[in-house]
Amino acid sequence: CSSTSEAAAAAAAAAKTSTLESQASFSGMLDRVGRNGVAEFWADAAAFSTALPSALGGSTAGLTTSGLASSGQFAGVLRFNGPRLELVGRAENSDTPFVGTGATSITKLPADTVAAFALAHGGDQFKASWASVEKQLAALDENATSSAEEALGMSIGDAVAAVLGTDFVLAFGGSGSEGGLPLVALRTDGAADTISSLLSTLGETSPMTQQTVGEREVIATDATYAEKIGTGSGLGSESAFTDAVVDADKARIAAFIRFDKIAAQLPAADREELAGLGVLGLSVTGDGTTAEFTLRLTTT
Repeated sequence: CSSTSEAAAAAAAAAKTSTLESQASFSGMLDRVGRNGVAEFWADAAAFSTALPSALGGSTAGLTTSGLASSGQFAGVLRFNGPRLELVGRAENSDTPFVGTGATSITKLPADTVAAFALAHGGDQFKASWASVEKQLAALDENATSSAEEALGMSIGDAVAAVLGTDFVLAFGGSGSEGGLPLVALRTDGAADTISSLLSTLGETSPMTQQTVGEREVIATDATYAEKIGTGSGLGSESAFTDAVVDADKARIAAFIRFDKIAAQLPAADREELAGLGVLGLSVTGDGTTAEFTLRLTTT
């Protein structure tokens, strides 16, 4: 009994002298993110991947921890920045470093774009992580990718990488003309022949059209909109966009959705649910094994 009490006392003493706050990997990261927030989070990937099997009773439901991030720390803060609500985060020492240099071309979209997602060097980034993803899929079903690859006539990894290229943008321009399809377009510097091959698998009834505009391939639901996405610009000068997408001109990954524009296209009775909301924007910047992100919601 005395030995148990002594062990408990020792544990209590250790807790007083060694707290999470005293660990540089915790406090240092949150200091670099900025701690003036209403909530904070922090995680150590190596410790998490080690602890997960025991937390799940020794089973990971067919998955192996090799598919999880095995190194690096992650931290973030939820805070108000004036009238904006934002989640700001940082990752360090990641086992999946950035590939290539340069930002997305999201700022070169037309100024009236309603929503978009952009990725720089996505092809090489995807290829760098595909082997791990494929291993996880095989753990669930050894034939998980074979049927899809047979239909495509190429490996999923090669197909996705070819489409993503080094400059990939997916854009939404609104509801389009009455009775027509929503205006959706994909712009990429990926392999034109691979894109054509993938489109052919959709059949002749597919509403998507492919055009070469300058040095980019554009796949869209409308030919006129495809040309607009290929040649248009101005989004980077829109204050509503730049206020929500922090450092958009430096972002490796960027995305946004304009709730104010969506509300304007809804019936009057449905607009109230989006009243007051402006733009939700995401930007991810970084280099090597360090990344920073900001998810920000603005108001009108």
